[in-house]
Amino acid sequence: MNWTFYFKNVLYFFAIIFITASSAFGQDLDRQQLDSLAAAVPKMKDDSVKGMHYQTLGRSFSAFDLDKAYFYGSELEKMSQRINWPNGMAIANNIKGFVNLKTDEPDSAYFFYKKANDINKKSNNLKGYAATNSNLGNVAMYKADYPLALQHYMEGLKTFEAMDERRNMSTLNMNIGLVFGNMKMYPQSKKYLKTALKLYLEDKEDVGAGNVLLNLGSIYQFENKHLDSAKLYLRQAFALASKLDHPVLALSSRINMASIFLKEKNIDSIEAILNSSLIKNADLTGEDIISIAQLKAELSFIKQDYSKAAMEYNLAFLLPADSLAKSVEKNEAVRDLALLISRTYEALGNSAQALDYYKRFHQMADSIDNSDNRQALKNFEFQRELELKDAQIKVSALELQNQKRAQWVGIGLILATAVVGVVFWYQNKQRKKANERLSVINKELDESNKVKARFFSILSHDLRSPIASLSNYIYLLNEEDNIMEPEVKIARQRKIGTATNNLLSTMEDILLWSKSQMERFEPVKKNVPVAQLFNDVQKLIPQDIDIDISFDHADGLKLHTDENYLTTIMRNLTANAIKALKGKTAAKIEWKAWQQNGKTYLSITDNGPGLSQEQKEKMFNDNAVISTKTGLGIHLVRDLIKMLQHQMDVQSEPGKGTTFIIGFYS
Repeated sequence: MNWTFYFKNVLYFFAIIFITASSAFGQDLDRQQLDSLAAAVPKMKDDSVKGMHYQTLGRSFSAFDLDKAYFYGSELEKMSQRINWPNGMAIANNIKGFVNLKTDEPDSAYFFYKKANDINKKSNNLKGYAATNSNLGNVAMYKADYPLALQHYMEGLKTFEAMDERRNMSTLNMNIGLVFGNMKMYPQSKKYLKTALKLYLEDKEDVGAGNVLLNLGSIYQFENKHLDSAKLYLRQAFALASKLDHPVLALSSRINMASIFLKEKNIDSIEAILNSSLIKNADLTGEDIISIAQLKAELSFIKQDYSKAAMEYNLAFLLPADSLAKSVEKNEAVRDLALLISRTYEALGNSAQALDYYKRFHQMADSIDNSDNRQALKNFEFQRELELKDAQIKVSALELQNQKRAQWVGIGLILATAVVGVVFWYQNKQRKKANERLSVINKELDESNKVKARFFSILSHDLRSPIASLSNYIYLLNEEDNIMEPEVKIARQRKIGTATNNLLSTMEDILLWSKSQMERFEPVKKNVPVAQLFNDVQKLIPQDIDIDISFDHADGLKLHTDENYLTTIMRNLTANAIKALKGKTAAKIEWKAWQQNGKTYLSITDNGPGLSQEQKEKMFNDNAVISTKTGLGIHLVRDLIKMLQHQMDVQSEPGKGTTFIIGFYS
């Protein structure tokens, strides 16, 4: 039988139990009661009682009307936001996640479950946090993203173990076993499944125990080492299913048993199962249809019955099963069915179809390679084992510490003098360490104070000027509004807008500069088109200035840098150039980008008054006092260039203009 199909069926069953049990939706209601409750709830006042009624409606309608279930989940979320009720918000997102999973929208289901998970974690709702981790694991398992499933299951199990939530511990141990089973990591799978079986049996949870027995039988079957153990577990699962009158569990255990008989070529036992009333009268699922089709085809090959009637009988089952497997994207089933169909067509003498399906078999076989996922799962399990070992080490350390304390108490009187000496020595050593730590802290504080001094120096200059300009413009408008010509009034309003934009840009620069001074604030580099950067700079240039500004670059040229940082650098260099050219005739600014000797360069050149050697040195001196001539702009440029690990060079002489060049490694 097909492994993946069966495990999806069992996992889906336990996912429903988890959502119902962990979310406490409330009791089941009949349709009349639901309609009455639905009419009454909107009229209630917003509180947790109303929220629990919404919860009941969402849970109940999820069984037969998913649109209404989603609607009441959304209403619950809105009300919970109004009254700031985190638990209600989490439950609402659980309902919406469940609805999306039932409508085969796993990505949306994961989004809502993750939202509920984050809310539970933030509100310290440990049980809800563990439960939503389980739901997230179910969605990841549904998508066959096994490392992600294991990550969520392990996190949920760790939380439930700390709370001693045995029933949920059982379910999660089983689900973790399913993950390892799907990845064919059978020893780990058996370990977690046996833990789940022990918990279920101790708690007399027969349905859970029956499903674990079924999966243990499947594990031993696919491990192909201990088929007797596989048959023992499957017989126990069938016995429990008969006791519980559980047809799904009974059918799955019989089909799995037939698969073992197939390996043993026990024809009579296979036929007895396939011809049993349990198989013939069952409401077969997609997984069952595929498994039975495989069994019937394999049986005919074992019996060496290659007659036309037998082969056409096989195709009548195999072809629909193949279409079903393809429709739900179950690659392993598609692979196995392709080989059986190829053999069937070969027996019928249809070589073309046989070859076509044989090629499909090999294509699917080559694509099924889970080595990466298997390694990731090993890493997750290893991490959990390390956590357990760390806990054991801590316990051992505490026990050893207690033993040492007892020994010291026993010989304390004899070694009193020595102990006093050790105490003085230890205190002196600790005092020395404390002094060293204080020295380090003082140095760090001194550096921090220097940064603050620079920051406030920048604030005092670069914010005062635009604010003063803005204040003056507003004062003139207020005081001279009646006597002001319309053209003058419009011009001053534009200046107010310009001053406001300048103030905003300055504040953004200050914020970015202050972040650049913080530890661990890293730029995010990517390839940025030069044309886009030049276009952004051009948009920021005032329209009323009499300066010829040009941009020169090769088509398609890109820079590997942080876009936000570099935009700020270019804006400040442009603003400085505009200031330097104030009042100059035939003023020019040129932005240029080019490549040379494996490096990319970006430059800005103006024909302004230029810089003296002293001014250039102050630009690159961290300890230099920020003057009104340099301001925030050039220091921000300098600091951001350092953060980006680019190179900057300044070429300037008094009266000959200035060029700033930024170098980028290819």
